[in-house]
Amino acid sequence: MLKIVVPFYNAEKWISRCLNSIYYQNYKNFKCIVVNDASIDNSKNIIENMSHIKVDNRFLIIHNNKNLGALENVYKSFENTFLKESKEDILITIDGDDFLFSKDSFSKLFDYYSKNEDLLLTYGNWIGWPNRQKSNCRKLDSKIIQNNLFRDIPFCYSHLRTFKRKLWDKLPKSLLKDEKNNFYKVASDVAIMIPMLEMAAERIKFIPDILYCYNLINPISDDKINSDNQIKIDNNIRKFKKLNRVNLL
Repeated sequence: MLKIVVPFYNAEKWISRCLNSIYYQNYKNFKCIVVNDASIDNSKNIIENMSHIKVDNRFLIIHNNKNLGALENVYKSFENTFLKESKEDILITIDGDDFLFSKDSFSKLFDYYSKNEDLLLTYGNWIGWPNRQKSNCRKLDSKIIQNNLFRDIPFCYSHLRTFKRKLWDKLPKSLLKDEKNNFYKVASDVAIMIPMLEMAAERIKFIPDILYCYNLINPISDDKINSDNQIKIDNNIRKFKKLNRVNLL
């Protein structure tokens, strides 16, 4: 089953499109936690008025009273019993201001996993919205995988990012926190993906199909207002000791 987390803050212009892109997928075997991270715009009212989402037992909607940041919301959601069922579940994060590319995005993703029994993690191509800019993601050279060089090259492990529950459970959660034991507020993709790529090793796959639409015009995106902090945290994470390949049954 697919288990999805949609964290967002002040996404009133985009959250309905995001959730509808999940709801109307042709592949129906999923559960989704939607986390409104103490938004101060009209996001909460928009979600509350999406009656088809509210009555669908595949969705759990959470409204935070305090802003926690995307990474802490992702962590808590994946540990929530609503999503924590099988080690073979495929975990997915979708930002609340983005959306899936087509109604077949989940079907194509699941097809890759079903045809590759050992697959633990995927990343892929996105297309920018609204200008249809292409991502720079690519298949990794085998030498990068064999020599565990994931953190030594520019970050290219982008949406749609997915991983098996049994891999997530092996991730040392201390790697998601700073020196004050607080979850990173930015660069969550780096904090999650680099150590799990190292643990998965050859059991990863780049999906060339475009499955995801990335919002390029949200004025409060971290790459627009927190880029310096993103770079700082990214550099710090890359200095940590590399993880080794893990054996999973």
